Amino acid sequence: LDRPRHADPAVRARGAARHPRRALTWSGVGCNRRLKGERVMAQQKRTEFVQWMGPLLDILRELGGSASPREASDAIAEKMHLDAETRNALTKTGMERFHNQVQWARMYLVWEGYIDGGRRGVWSLTPLGWKANLDYEQGHKIFLKWVAHHAVRRKTKDEPIDRIAAQTPEESVPEIERSQNLLDVLRGLSASGFERVCQRLLREAGFEKVEVTGSVSMQEVVG
Repeated sequence: LDRPRHADPAVRARGAARHPRRALTWSGVGCNRRLKGERVMAQQKRTEFVQWMGPLLDILRELGGSASPREASDAIAEKMHLDAETRNALTKTGMERFHNQVQWARMYLVWEGYIDGGRRGVWSLTPLGWKANLDYEQGHKIFLKWVAHHAVRRKTKDEPIDRIAAQTPEESVPEIERSQNLLDVLRGLSASGFERVCQRLLREAGFEKVEVTGSVSMQEVVG
């Protein structure tokens, strides 16, 4: 049977002095466990933004398909009933932690093709994003996919990993044909579809918290 460990620090110290290799071994095990725990916590903190991928897609759909960054993160916070402490927490560099996490979620969704990354300041869904519904596990798979992708790029020294993948260039179309195609598209829109287009244009122009109030009847307009 193993002898019981002494609770007296002085006794343990004398034992460590007689068996320095054993003391060093146990000290190393404790250090390794502590470092492993710190790595796990760091990994969990690094992937914390994954939980906002699904809610971000849901909110953009509710807002008509597009929103400014602040409008999107505020809407998520309200829908998820986040407390003031969570919403106002800051990172070590002084950034708003929650808003920063939503921005990271958006970046991975851009890489995945769910959000259009064509212009800063307006987050808009792609056709693929309109149909996507993500839970945490699906979001985590997206995270792992792109981490592995960037790891390969680092090894091959391909392109800078911090640059969002370039958008597919627009095919060359004569200006007259392009204008006519746009008119045809606008004429074919439903009333709600036209309202969403107007909402998107206002956001592109820099307006925030643009809401579609819905149609009104002719009696309301005349009256």
